[in-house]
Amino acid sequence: MRMKLYLSALLAAFSGYTATQCNAAITLTMAENAGTVVTFWSGSVNTGGLGTPTTFSQAPGLVRGQFNLWTAAGETGLYDSYFVPGIVTFNFNAPGGFAIPGVGTGDSVGMQENAPFISLPRNYVSDTPISGSSTAVGTFASLGIIDGVTSTATWDAGAAGIQTITFVTDIDAPVPPTSVVPEPSTLAVWSLLALAFGGLSINRRRK
Repeated sequence: MRMKLYLSALLAAFSGYTATQCNAAITLTMAENAGTVVTFWSGSVNTGGLGTPTTFSQAPGLVRGQFNLWTAAGETGLYDSYFVPGIVTFNFNAPGGFAIPGVGTGDSVGMQENAPFISLPRNYVSDTPISGSSTAVGTFASLGIIDGVTSTATWDAGAAGIQTITFVTDIDAPVPPTSVVPEPSTLAVWSLLALAFGGLSINRRRK
């Protein structure tokens, strides 16, 4: 009898362990690093339950954070977007109100709470690891980024478990050495673009 109880407990523990192991996540972090803001991300998710995606794009390296939106473009800026009303649970906190042009590498990822969607790299295959980064001239203060904000999107992919995309602003987070640090001349060009974009936004608001 004791052996049966032991085996039952062991089986339950193993089942819980394997279920936990099925869960997957992509995490994106924004941090300051030597006069730049670096956004870096990595991980994998399963798209079970999300349906058929549609394609959209934005400028490579562009990172956007608004009251209901987070997107981070890598080298190409191409996404597959899954529109997911009633499927994904959002815990959204606004990171500020910014659209920061930067030098991008790797894949692209994003989410939006209002008219909800999840965005993953073009032709993404479930459970495939992705990574990417974007580097822009500036600081959290100069670029309008609020520190200490976390936003998540979570969905149940059935047998694949709970899937999560998390976006974090952490001014002091250590930046991985694999994240690209562009040449000063490249950053200078992007700095001018950022200033031009900011001026354009101000002019539009005045009108």
